[in-house]
Amino acid sequence: MTRGERKSNYELLRILAIICIVASHYAVKSGIELDSGLTINRLSAQMLYLGEVGNNIFMLLMGYFMFGRSVNCKKAWGIVVDTTFYSIIFFLANILLSGAGTSLKEILIAFLPIPFFSYWFSTEYLFVLLLSPVLNRLLKSMDAIMWRYLVILFLTVEVVLLSLFANGSSHFVHFVGMYCLGAYFNSPYCKDFLDNKKTGIWVICSVLIYAIVWALVDAFQDRITILYDYEKSMTDINNVFAAMISISLFLWFGKLQIGYNKLINTIASLTFGVYLIHNNGYVSRFLFRRVFDGAGYYQSKWFLPYSLFVVLAVYLICCAIEWLRKMLLGKAFNAFETFLADKTSVLCERISHKYLQN
Repeated sequence: MTRGERKSNYELLRILAIICIVASHYAVKSGIELDSGLTINRLSAQMLYLGEVGNNIFMLLMGYFMFGRSVNCKKAWGIVVDTTFYSIIFFLANILLSGAGTSLKEILIAFLPIPFFSYWFSTEYLFVLLLSPVLNRLLKSMDAIMWRYLVILFLTVEVVLLSLFANGSSHFVHFVGMYCLGAYFNSPYCKDFLDNKKTGIWVICSVLIYAIVWALVDAFQDRITILYDYEKSMTDINNVFAAMISISLFLWFGKLQIGYNKLINTIASLTFGVYLIHNNGYVSRFLFRRVFDGAGYYQSKWFLPYSLFVVLAVYLICCAIEWLRKMLLGKAFNAFETFLADKTSVLCERISHKYLQN
């Protein structure tokens, strides 16, 4: 493996994370109306709510790889450029194909998706990325005791207490905490912890617990009112059971010894494009409701295998589109992002020299 080539275990985890997000968007955006009580199809649909697992994994990966490094300005601009490109393309395609009218607000949202949070994950991810130098400086200044105190405090308050006894959490605060946790896993204080041989069992147990909790909520929510309220928090960003799955998967994949695999890394490089394509409002409605009609299959005995097929099909379709974009426009995008990064660096140096130096 040459310098600059990432080990494919974490790239494989990146692929799994985006598939979890696609599955969650399919379950949520297909228009599926869940029946009452505990049924196989209801539980199957709920087990597809894995979006927060994927989100957590991406933030853990950012913290793990960004700890000790400076912000890559080109990477930051890449998020902005790619997000804006797909937002504009699908906005224009919808107007041309549907003949629908538009408003000034819709135009602004399409052309400025980052500030308008039309792709909320892109915006939040970019904010944490830009904050990472400050977080890294703070984390490096702490000794082992303070760092472990921070991790325990985050897991106890944000992941456990707020998940079980409060309604939701701030995406940004949660992502910052997951970034710090990922950085902790890459710190000298965590080496012994990462050598644990039971991470595979942790994965299985966390998934089983997640399924059991959903089943209990479905079976008893009509009798126990608090369970009806808790059902909503099962899809919150800081859900404790989703966090358990995310962390255990991260640790388990970190132990895999598969070296460098070009195919895996190439597919993983398409991940952000897959997110931008399938999560676009126009595209998701077209795919999940009109093409695959997830709601129409909900009462079928084939609902679960059909859902898995749809998730895989949407993922592969989006991979193909993003691969084609990179083949046709990759060099132009790379040159434009490099240009923006260079100009930003010069501007930052001027601001720093004029206003921030004594």
